[in-house]
Amino acid sequence: MIEILQTLVVSTIPALIAGVASFLVSKKKAESEINNLQMQNKNDLDKLLEQHKIDLESLKASHNLELEQKDCDHKHQIEIIQLNHQNDLQRKSKELEDMAKYQATNSIASELFPQLLTMILDNPEVKRELEIQLTQSLHQK
Repeated sequence: MIEILQTLVVSTIPALIAGVASFLVSKKKAESEINNLQMQNKNDLDKLLEQHKIDLESLKASHNLELEQKDCDHKHQIEIIQLNHQNDLQRKSKELEDMAKYQATNSIASELFPQLLTMILDNPEVKRELEIQLTQSLHQK
């Protein structure tokens, strides 16, 4: 039985040494792969973060360009509205001016002209001349 134990011990010891050695090599290899994966993940994350920053800057730039475009469009619309308003004011002012001139002319014609005609017709020389002209025109017919 000792012999069997000796045989078992002799065959078990190298198997144990080989198993422990294999375990240690596998553990070291696994740790190395884990470190490599962690390093690769860190590099990938850094790349993604850098790309994200670039994308954000690009979006900000395009947003700023859009804002500038909208601002220019808004200013242009305000200018158009102001010009239309000024044109309307000028047109209305011209209409009122023309209306005032028409009313003044009408007033002069309706009030001053009859007074002037009355003054002219009241003049004795003009009356005589009119009578002469009327009698001559009646005799000629």
